[in-house]
Amino acid sequence: MKRLVLLFVIFSSFTTINAPKEQKILGNWKIAKLVYKEKISYNLYKERTSGTENKFRIHFNSNHTAVLSNPQASAKDTLQWNMTHKKITITYNGNHTLLKPLNGTHKIKALNNSRMELLDAAETTTIHFER
Repeated sequence: MKRLVLLFVIFSSFTTINAPKEQKILGNWKIAKLVYKEKISYNLYKERTSGTENKFRIHFNSNHTAVLSNPQASAKDTLQWNMTHKKITITYNGNHTLLKPLNGTHKIKALNNSRMELLDAAETTTIHFER
C-alpha cells in the first residue's frame, strides 16, 4: 500500500510540474525580436537581429490555442501550443511570415512574467517575447 501511495505521489508531481509554467505563458505577448545565428566557420557564428514593430500580439489561451491579433489585418491567425517540462510545441499552418519561425518544437530559454525566449530545435533562431 505504501508503494502504491508513493507511486501516486511521484506520478502526480510529474503531471503538475508544468502547471506553473503554463500559467506564466497565458495571456498577451508581443514578439519583440527574432535573432538568427548563422555559422560562418568552425566555432564562429554571426548573429542577425530582426526587430518587429510591436504591433503583433499573441494571446495564449488556457485551452492550448493562441490568437495573433494584428491591427493591419482583418483576419486573425490561430495556432495551437503544448508545453512539456522544458519545451513548447507550436503548430501553425498559416502563411504569415512572422509566425512561420514559431512552427515546431522550441526549447524554453527564459520564461517569467515579463519575458519569454524560445530557441528552435536547430538552435539557430531565438524568438524574444515581452508583455
